[in-house]
Amino acid sequence: MAERELRERIQSTTRELEAVKGELARRYSTVMSTVKPLALVVAGYIGMRMAMWVLGTLLSLLWKYSILFLAMVAFLLLRRGMKGS
Repeated sequence: MAERELRERIQSTTRELEAVKGELARRYSTVMSTVKPLALVVAGYIGMRMAMWVLGTLLSLLWKYSILFLAMVAFLLLRRGMKGS
């Protein structure tokens, strides 16, 4: 008798857990359908900010050292011209 009651309790607990699992799976899919695009937008924004920072730094350095850069390009072009002769 006690064994039968225990089995029934175990089966009812199992059914309840399966119902909870189904409900949690449904809620998880709802949350993920909202969170996943949001996470991708945030990651894209962070990546864009980093790219803009790197680009700004490079442009700043190019502007700062433009005379040196132009002198280097002129030197390389002259050197290439001398090798061709």
